[in-house]
Amino acid sequence: SVLKAVAQPVGKYVYVEEDGKYRLAFDVDQGGRVSISFVTPSGGFNDGSYPLIQQDKSTFGVNIFVGLNWYIRLVFMYARMLPTYSGVFPRLGDLTTFTFTSDNGLYVKLGGRRLLLHKETSTLPVGEFQYTLGEFPLVWFHISYNIHPNGELDTKFLCTDILAAPVSFNLTKSDKPEQNETYYLSPPDRVDELKGAINHVCPGFPFQPNDLTSIVFENESTILITLGGDLLRLRKGGSTPP
Repeated sequence: SVLKAVAQPVGKYVYVEEDGKYRLAFDVDQGGRVSISFVTPSGGFNDGSYPLIQQDKSTFGVNIFVGLNWYIRLVFMYARMLPTYSGVFPRLGDLTTFTFTSDNGLYVKLGGRRLLLHKETSTLPVGEFQYTLGEFPLVWFHISYNIHPNGELDTKFLCTDILAAPVSFNLTKSDKPEQNETYYLSPPDRVDELKGAINHVCPGFPFQPNDLTSIVFENESTILITLGGDLLRLRKGGSTPP
């Protein structure tokens, strides 16, 4: 059975190696799927999402081919780090088993070590943020981003009077130091799904490559998104078309 068969440990779990040599994170979504982020000063990789397979009450695993792919990518990452880092080299089978604890922790093995990842607590401003172009009854475009305390995002797009198929995401905080907090929408392939849904109700919409890939918190009541190459402000408690 997959993760959703039991109480789901949804959230982002993070481990930072001593002196910031690397940062390992796993995102578990409501669908019982996991994504990985491995970041070092010299680079990193992100991958996912893949279904978690239940092994016992608190232990889950990923498909053997997923684990092999992550192992190969880790080997290359560690090879790049060796001039500055003499840590333990990855071993085949690393990061394939996940043991969740009752106190919001997650154990994985890496290089013969058992690492404890801690669940991030959300500091996200929650609620519904909206943008409307036009006024009723001539509302041409309406956007709603509903952010939940667990870091999930529900999106709705209305073109004229037609609602696009809703798409949900997990929000992953950017590791880059920026003036305002930036969160990426994950998994990334759902961004293409969202663009397709919008294009279905707004044919020929002029999407740009970086559209809808992230949100920026300008303040607690305003978020910024990019759409059609333009920066849009979605405000909490904005007007909702009837």
